[in-house]
Amino acid sequence: MNSFHSSNYFLGFFRAVCVHKIKFFFNCKNFLITKQNLSM
Repeated sequence: MNSFHSSNYFLGFFRAVCVHKIKFFFNCKNFLITKQNLSM
């Protein structure tokens, strides 16, 4: 039971990190696109 709980916690942590990285990546992409549009 304890090992299952720790693995479940690890999965939740891993998912949160993945979501954070994806959001950060999309924010950077949008920022670069708007920067290019402004410079043009």
